[in-house]
Amino acid sequence: MKHRLISALLCAGLLLTLLPAASAFSDVPDSDTSEAVAVLSGMGIVSGYSDGNYHPNDILTRAQFCKLAILMENKGDQAAASGYRSLFTDLSSTHWAVGYVNLAYSDGLVSGYGNGMFGPDDPVTCGQAVTIILHILGYENDDIGPFWPEDFMNKAAKLGLTDGIGTSANQNLTRGQAARMLLSALNLDTADGEEYLSTWVSTTVDGALVMDNDDEADDGRANTAEIYADGSVSWYDQTNQIDSTLVGRRGTLLLDKTGKVEGFVPEENVWKAVSIDTVDASGITDTGGKTYDVPSSAAVVLDEEKETWSSAWYDLTDRGTARLYYSDSGSIDLVYVGTTSHTVAAVIKSKNAALKDLTSGLGISGNCSIYKNGAVATEDDLAQYDVGVYDSATESLRVSDVKLTGVYENASPNTEDPSTITIMGAELPVLDQAVSGLRSFSIGDQITVLLTADGQVAAAVSASKVSADAVGILDSLSDETAKVTLYNGLTVQGTVSNTNVTSKLVGGVVKVASYSTGKLSLSTISSSRVGKLDVTAGTVGSLKLAPKVWIYDRVSRMGTAVQVDLDDLTISTVAASGVGYVRTNEAGQADLLVLEDITGDCYTYGYLTTGSQSGGSGSMAYTNETASVENSTGTHGPYVTGIDVSTGEGGIAVSNDQVTASVTLTAAGDVSRSDFSEVDDQNMVVADGYTISISDDVQVYNETTDTWTTLSAAKAFSNAFTVYYDKTPTTGGKVRLIVVED
Repeated sequence: MKHRLISALLCAGLLLTLLPAASAFSDVPDSDTSEAVAVLSGMGIVSGYSDGNYHPNDILTRAQFCKLAILMENKGDQAAASGYRSLFTDLSSTHWAVGYVNLAYSDGLVSGYGNGMFGPDDPVTCGQAVTIILHILGYENDDIGPFWPEDFMNKAAKLGLTDGIGTSANQNLTRGQAARMLLSALNLDTADGEEYLSTWVSTTVDGALVMDNDDEADDGRANTAEIYADGSVSWYDQTNQIDSTLVGRRGTLLLDKTGKVEGFVPEENVWKAVSIDTVDASGITDTGGKTYDVPSSAAVVLDEEKETWSSAWYDLTDRGTARLYYSDSGSIDLVYVGTTSHTVAAVIKSKNAALKDLTSGLGISGNCSIYKNGAVATEDDLAQYDVGVYDSATESLRVSDVKLTGVYENASPNTEDPSTITIMGAELPVLDQAVSGLRSFSIGDQITVLLTADGQVAAAVSASKVSADAVGILDSLSDETAKVTLYNGLTVQGTVSNTNVTSKLVGGVVKVASYSTGKLSLSTISSSRVGKLDVTAGTVGSLKLAPKVWIYDRVSRMGTAVQVDLDDLTISTVAASGVGYVRTNEAGQADLLVLEDITGDCYTYGYLTTGSQSGGSGSMAYTNETASVENSTGTHGPYVTGIDVSTGEGGIAVSNDQVTASVTLTAAGDVSRSDFSEVDDQNMVVADGYTISISDDVQVYNETTDTWTTLSAAKAFSNAFTVYYDKTPTTGGKVRLIVVED
C-alpha cells in the first residue's frame, strides 16, 4: 500500500513546497480536486460538460455514481450488455444508466431500497459512495462491521478515502468530492492486500516519470507519451491521453494488453520545481538562496538521457529550472531537466516605469530580456507585445497582458515560499520567479499580480504602483455572495461589499474590485465609446487592437452577456454606437471591448411559445406574461417577460429568469444541399439572395421524424430545407434555426 509521506517528512524537519498542477478544467481552482479530475479524466472515469467545465460543486445522483463505480472497475464496455432489462421498478429499460446500475448490483456494489426501487435520480450520499468504493476494493460488509453508515465511514477514514472531503455520511456528494475519493481509492490496496491499480489494467509501470504527453517517438510515431522509467526513456502509444497537467509528475503508468497507455496515477511523494542559481557536486542552490543536497548516485534525466548526479551536475549550470523528486526516506533520488522543464519569465516591451516594477526580482532590465538558458528575446520578438511570457522550451512568446488587483488573502504553505496565493477568492499557482517579489507583501496588502496565459502568478507589485480593472460576467449572486468569471477564464468570488448590487445584474458584464479580505465590489460597465470597430484594420476608433483582445457582447447595460471572439463577427465594421466600452493597456492598445448586441449570440434560439402565470389573491392577485423556447437542449422557461414575444421561430435573451429581449427569425425556404458550403471552417448557406453564416450553435429540426438533429444528419436525410436568420448578413446576421422539410 502506498503511504502518505508529508507528515513523516515534516516530522523529520523537511518542509517542502507542493506545487499544484494547473487545473484541467477552468472551474476547478482547488489543486487537489484538479489533480483528481485530471487523473480520472485521463483514465476515462470522469468527464466534463459540453461547456468545457467540470462543475465540481454539482451534486451526483445514485445512477451517476453507479456509472463512476463501473468505470472505476474498468468495466464500462460491459454496461451495455447488462442493460437489456431493469432490475428495479423505478428504472426503465430505456434509462441511460440501466446497464450501469444493473452491473453494479450484479457485482455486489449497490442494493436498492428494499421495496423494489433504486432511486436513480436521488442524490448519492457520502456514506453510500463510501460503501460502494469499499465494495470495489473487495471489502465485505462482515469485514467492516454491523453498523451502517458509522462503521463504513470509520473504515473509509482509516484508509484515507475521505481525506479532504470534509462531509458527513448523510451529506450529498459533489462531483469534486467524488473525484478526490476515487483517486484516493486508486492508490489503495484491495482487501486481499493487492495494489488496486494492478487489477485495473494488464500492466503497470511503477516510478514512471511523464516527460511529455504528446511527443513524436524516435521511430516517428506521433502523439505518444514520453516516459522515463527503470533507467531509460521510452515512448508509448496512448488509448487515453495523459492530461497535460500531469506532465513532469512521477507515478504509476497503466498499460492495456496491447501496451498502450490507459492512464497515469501520480505518486503522493513530494517533489519540488526550483530555479537554478548555482550547481556543484553537492547539490543545487536556487535563486532564493536555498540549497538542496543531491546524492551523487541520484538519477538525472537530462536531454532525454539518464545520467547520475556525479557525472552530470556540471551540465545543469545554465539549464534554468529543474524538478527534484524525493524518495520515501526524504532524500532526492531523481533530478529531471528535460524539454518540459521550462524557464518561464515575464518580459516587458515598455519604458513605463510602473510596468518595470512588475519585473522586480525577475532579472529583467531595459527593453530586452536574456534568460539563464541562453535564449534571447529580441526587439523583433517583442515588437507586437506589451506584456508577454517567454517559454524557453518552445522559444516562443505567449501573450500575458493579464493583471489582477486585489487583497492578498492567503498563501500556501506560507508567505515566505508560497506555491499558491489567494486573491479575490481565487487560488493562483505561483511561478518561482514571483516568490521573491511576493515576500515583500503581507496578508491583507493590496497587490497587483501579473498572470501567465494559464493563470500562474509571474510577478507581483504594490497596487499603488500598478492597478488593473477586472471585468467579467456575474455568474451568480446568492446571500450577498457573488461569483464572477473574468475575461481570462479565472473565477473570483466573495461577499459583495457595495449595497447597490441586485440580482438584476446576474448574467451581465461587471467590473470587479477588492478592497478587503473576502469582499468584492461590483459595478456595471459604463459607456466609454471611442469610435467604430474596424475588424479588418484591427482598430477601434484611433486605437489599435491588442494582439489578444477580449470581447463581450451584451443585450443591454444590465442584460445578458456572452464572451465572443473577433471570428464571431460576420461584419467587418461595427458602428461606434455598437461599441459600448473599451479598455486600454499600458501600450495604448484596446485589449477589452464590450459590444452592444452585435453578434446575436446572447439569445437562446428555437421555437417560442407564450403563456401566463397567475398567483396571489384578492388585491394581491397578479398575472405575468411568460415565454419559453424549445430547442435541442430542451425547453427553457417559462420566463416572466415584460416585453412582447411572438410565438414561432425566434430567440430570447434571459437575465435573472426574466426575458430582457426577443428576436423573431426570418424564414428563407427552397434551400437545397447545394446551397450549403464551408468557407474557412465556417458553414455558410445561400438563401434569400444572401450568403449567410450559419451559427456554430445552430438548431436543426427534422419535421418528418419530429426530432432535433445535426446539420450533417439533416443534409443526409433530405434535400429540402427552410433556414431562419436573425438579421441580414450586412448587419451581422446568422442562421439560427434550420428546419428539414419532407
